[in-house]
Amino acid sequence: MGMGEYQQSLDCMNEAVNLSKKIKIDAVMPGREYAVSCVNEIAKKLNLPRLGDTAAKCLTNKFELRKKGEEIGIPQPLYQKISSLTELESAKMQFPYVLKPSNRQASVGVVKVKKTSEIKETWNKTINASEKGVLVTDRSFNWEYQIEEFLEGYEISVETFVRKGEVVFQNVTNKITTSSDYFVELGHTVPATINEETRERLIELKKYLAKGLEVSDGILHSEWIVTKEGPKLIECAGRAPGDNITDLISEAYHFNFFEAYLSILIGKDDTDITHHAKFWAAIRFFNPGSGELKYVKGLDFLKKLPNIIKYDISVEPGQKLSEITSSWDRIGFYMVQGDSVNEVEEIIKKIEKNIQFKLV
Repeated sequence: MGMGEYQQSLDCMNEAVNLSKKIKIDAVMPGREYAVSCVNEIAKKLNLPRLGDTAAKCLTNKFELRKKGEEIGIPQPLYQKISSLTELESAKMQFPYVLKPSNRQASVGVVKVKKTSEIKETWNKTINASEKGVLVTDRSFNWEYQIEEFLEGYEISVETFVRKGEVVFQNVTNKITTSSDYFVELGHTVPATINEETRERLIELKKYLAKGLEVSDGILHSEWIVTKEGPKLIECAGRAPGDNITDLISEAYHFNFFEAYLSILIGKDDTDITHHAKFWAAIRFFNPGSGELKYVKGLDFLKKLPNIIKYDISVEPGQKLSEITSSWDRIGFYMVQGDSVNEVEEIIKKIEKNIQFKLV
């Protein structure tokens, strides 16, 4: 089997088509954000279930999503396309606002701008944001940028399965992010603990968004901020959510997330999905701060907890830790499950008390 480029490229489509002549391909699934467009094209070429052209276009470019959201009436922040530092300096957006790449992933380069004196420094942070080990480095890419109104409120994500144009599953997830000028996710809880009115509004808006994007088959992972005026759309992806949210949904609802996703992509009509959560599940990412790591204390405590689903930590004594500016900077996580959200929160408190990072 050959290899082909997929990041801002359709070269791998030829490889997929050639492979399909040797073996039967039943489904094509994107593993990362940058694969969504190419996967849609491969599925179209092979006549397989897929997101659809409008969805693939808008779900891989935040500016295109904003334009479509405005067209179909989805509540969202004010926005403006930015092509240079000069345009950013002359923008009329009220401070604070958010500068972000339109076509990157994992919160890379997303930064809050609070005042005029920060504009140049923030622009340089955004355009020089790195995805070392994730993005190929032997060719150039076309990055686009935009600014958006900074919204006050709490963050939520909504995970939605769509089959043959119909929404067949929706989950609402609580989200915790860094409190710095960056917007990196530090935790999620499934299902979300929000009032029923807000939940129903999110579900309604997500159905409207899926219809407006002309989604045929697949999954939508959308992120929202619930403001005083109600939910407003921040971003939406056309692939499975990251941060182990897929595992949280599997644990809380007691069905295999990826089996259900794959069933949709192979055109199966009887997808086995549970629509009401039976348990609560949560993930938290370690955020020890900046400095040189001397030691981590308390990991044995995690091993003994019966409510732990899994955990991972990828840091060694002597390693220098820096501020978390994107998802790639995080050093590890733990996941827990409980019969109630209160039980889950109590477990998290115990873990936070027992796990200690010594930095100098």
